[in-house]
Amino acid sequence: MNIERIKPLFTLFTGQNDYDKYLPLISISITQVNNMLLENADQNDSRLDMLAASIANYRYVQLLASRMESISAYNGKMLMPEKNSGALKYAERIMNDYMNLCSDLIGQNTVFISTEDSYD
Repeated sequence: MNIERIKPLFTLFTGQNDYDKYLPLISISITQVNNMLLENADQNDSRLDMLAASIANYRYVQLLASRMESISAYNGKMLMPEKNSGALKYAERIMNDYMNLCSDLIGQNTVFISTEDSYD
């Protein structure tokens, strides 16, 4: 994996061009993918870049959903939480698709917290 290849993929998923602002999300996603890798996995496989970017996107959407919940609670207004949870579920589906695509490179016992019914 290469962070310079992952940054534009992160932009592809999120639409955000400010890499520095979201570098912690990208970095932690790379670490997470590295921790999932099987012993003999090719770390330069481009699918892993997509997986890391999709995890960073998932984390990014989590942050957005969290901010919207905080804003709606602070203002006392409802800001359509189903829209936020829908975006988060979609980001999770994308991430899971890339995990499946990389199934020959990552361990079967990989643990990832699901958003199933968590963000409704």
